[in-house]
Amino acid sequence: MQVITREEGQLIVSAVIVLAHITNSPPSEPEVAELLNIPPEVVGLKVSAMVECGIMLRVESAFENHLEVIDFNKLDELIPDDSVADIKEDLAEFEERKKAEAEKMSSLFDENDHERKKAERIKKMEESFFNMDDKKPDNPFGEE
Repeated sequence: MQVITREEGQLIVSAVIVLAHITNSPPSEPEVAELLNIPPEVVGLKVSAMVECGIMLRVESAFENHLEVIDFNKLDELIPDDSVADIKEDLAEFEERKKAEAEKMSSLFDENDHERKKAERIKKMEESFFNMDDKKPDNPFGEE
């Protein structure tokens, strides 16, 4: 479900009411988006959230699609903007802690140590490859 704040809901409901008053007919989502200077996709997501909450009704017919306000009192049930800011601050804090943990883990696996071990393995493989001519291969049947 799309998260919508009380202020966003009030803005969209107000736009629907104003457009309905001006044009004497319920407005469509693109008309609301144009009035508010918000992308139509964003308005559509916010309207969908308000339809789920029972605040608005999206009427879709063969001739037109429009929005109607059902119960604007339910706007009070939406979360206020300041609580969204608190959530964003908490998420930023969490991201910082995760970043610090990732840096700590990466410091445990130092790249120089990894490169040194890789070089040692390659050197060992080269030595065993070049020393193959010196020794006789093992007999697979166990006889010498």
